[in-house]
Amino acid sequence: MAEAKKRFSEIVARTAYAGDRYVIERRKKPLAAIVSIDDLGRLEGGNGPGGRQPRGLLAAARLFAGWKGFDAVMADVVRRRSPPRRHGTPAA
Repeated sequence: MAEAKKRFSEIVARTAYAGDRYVIERRKKPLAAIVSIDDLGRLEGGNGPGGRQPRGLLAAARLFAGWKGFDAVMADVVRRRSPPRRHGTPAA
């Protein structure tokens, strides 16, 4: 555990960016683990970004992802929410 304390910043960076996992031991007995947020989410059963469950509109959109009319409805929503183009202005 003393080694983990000395190298804590490095351990956190390696966990976050390289996906390394660490087991913290005291007297050769495992006490805890340091894992990435993605690994934690998978352990907790989430499946959204960072392993978390999607919420709000994203969660609602997932419910309709298999529906054949979903793409057409979403395209219509985007079209209706887009600001009107001025005459002669090319579309983005």
